[in-house]
Amino acid sequence: MPDRNKPEITSRTQAAALGWRANLEPAPRLLAFGKGPTAEKILEIAGREGIPVISDPQLNLFLSQMRVGSEIPENLYRTVSIILGSIYQENHKLADITEKK
Repeated sequence: MPDRNKPEITSRTQAAALGWRANLEPAPRLLAFGKGPTAEKILEIAGREGIPVISDPQLNLFLSQMRVGSEIPENLYRTVSIILGSIYQENHKLADITEKK
């Protein structure tokens, strides 16, 4: 049975990594983008480091047209903020669980 938390890797797989240092940068940045083996490596690193992986093919389409290192354009702020918000909530839930132990 496939693991729902682990994305299926195919030759058409695309992956992007976003990052934001809120106190230092005005907007999130595209840290990495790749297809096939490069995407697999991005997903491998995310899994190893405990970084959440979210599937959003439409966002990936926009990110594939960006230069790595560039800030996310304003028209993607809403989508990226929803993703970052869901990651923040998940991390907060995990912190609560850990503190209760």
